[in-house]
Amino acid sequence: SFVVDQTHTTKCPSQEALLFGSWVKTVSVGALCHASHLTTFGVKTIVGGAAFGECASSGVSPGVYVARLVALKRESPAAKTDEEKLGAIIDLYIKTGIQVYSPGYMGRQFSGVIPLAGVIDLISSIANQPSSFYESAQLPNVAERIMADEFNRFIGWEPERFAMITTSGGTLANFTALLAARNDKFPQIWSQGLYALES
Repeated sequence: SFVVDQTHTTKCPSQEALLFGSWVKTVSVGALCHASHLTTFGVKTIVGGAAFGECASSGVSPGVYVARLVALKRESPAAKTDEEKLGAIIDLYIKTGIQVYSPGYMGRQFSGVIPLAGVIDLISSIANQPSSFYESAQLPNVAERIMADEFNRFIGWEPERFAMITTSGGTLANFTALLAARNDKFPQIWSQGLYALES
């Protein structure tokens, strides 16, 4: 089947899946493209519109935002289209967050990302290929190897005698480093558990 994206005036195939014996539409590619296009306006606001001093959230009670989201959900299609609802949700998301790209933001605990990395993250989220094994994410695994070689230019380890894995953030990186150090110091802990430390 085909759906017509009225905004882009192109025909895009839709995906269907068998659910409890019935075929249901799971993705409208045209709608996805249009939603992504709409989201870029929010991204422009985040990256380019933050002014000095506007780095803190508004401090409004969570109940106020719950009420706004519930109101958006209950509005009829005649009152507000899906596009307008999505735009309102994106706008609310941006306005209620900490402006990490503001020159006044000190970068405590988390910071703004390189915009290109955000684009790749969008693709990665939609493709949903785990990089834990090569067959499902061949390019990310190769990119990880290239990143390791680039970092080693600064560290200076012997080539082919080290390995690197990427994590989703600093906290998980710290935990992974602690586990690696523990396993190197106490290799028997995998088979004997913490009781191996008593012997």
